[in-house]
Amino acid sequence: RPTQDPTAAAFRLGVRPSSIPGARHGVFLEKGSCRAGQVILFYPGLVIRPHHISRMPGFPRILDPYHMLAIAHGGAVIDPYHVSAPGAPAESLLPDIDEDTGEDPSLELLLQRLGDPLTVENRLALGHLVNHSGASLSPNVASINYFFPANVPADLEALVPNKMWDPAGIPKSKTVSVFEKRGLARRFVNETNRMADMYADRTIVTAREGQAAIPSQVMVTTSPIEEGEEVLLDYRFNPLMKAKWPAWYEPHDAVAAMRRWSGNSMRGEGEDI
Repeated sequence: RPTQDPTAAAFRLGVRPSSIPGARHGVFLEKGSCRAGQVILFYPGLVIRPHHISRMPGFPRILDPYHMLAIAHGGAVIDPYHVSAPGAPAESLLPDIDEDTGEDPSLELLLQRLGDPLTVENRLALGHLVNHSGASLSPNVASINYFFPANVPADLEALVPNKMWDPAGIPKSKTVSVFEKRGLARRFVNETNRMADMYADRTIVTAREGQAAIPSQVMVTTSPIEEGEEVLLDYRFNPLMKAKWPAWYEPHDAVAAMRRWSGNSMRGEGEDI
């Protein structure tokens, strides 16, 4: 009896203009179908440890024009702005010139890049391009915390869409925030930088697994997705920071958003499994 080729992909994803009004690119199911409960996407990018955030270029002014910075397990930040994934080169993530002011915000974002663009060969590493469902449409994926082992076999390393960021040689930002001027954060920032110097390795030790791992996120389908449909996620922005929501954001599930932010900050962590 003929058997299915185990190397044949059951579905294929693609990047094209989004069906969401005002959005740029989106992720679509170009071929096949997906059942509920299936992992279909990875969230690519450099992973910044919590105590390395103050070493990021431009800190404390960290640009996030498309709200792509994500919080992984333990407060690590995943920065996908420098990633070149299949069908989504890093240059496609640069913002357009402001038609009203003529300013080019991409220049500042380029200065914020954490080194050269990271080339990712994993064709499922497009999670950073998934759009918010809005109030009227239903999300069909959810973001879940995941850990890649640090000792991935050499022939599979190119498929790991995340890499720990090494801030060696990058000094603390010279920008002084209002809190530092008041002396409220100076010791904290100095201490976190001291801790960063102590951790020269490229891994995070998770309390859960007790071994070195690279924090990441995957997207799991919450409902079936058919060929031609766009993949959508409920961003669940922080309800307590409504004044800072972008104009296009409409909450889909306010209760779920409040639950997500019960103990997290910024965009919020993915769900734990």
